Amino acid sequence: MEQVLNIVVQNGLGVASFLALIYFMQTSLKDMTKAMNQISTTLIQIQLNLSELNTRVDNLEERKDS
Repeated sequence: MEQVLNIVVQNGLGVASFLALIYFMQTSLKDMTKAMNQISTTLIQIQLNLSELNTRVDNLEERKDS
């Protein structure tokens, strides 16, 4: 930690900004990955429900035609 602070003091605002950007990217990517995984899970559940509903509608239509 002292080395990072020493580099920031010696090289100024550019390095500090760069380190802040890297930290922001890391934390944001973790959050976005978590959100994308949740969205993916939700979409899979929606697909399964739609498939089940489609099967039920087909069964009802077959009964009506009979």
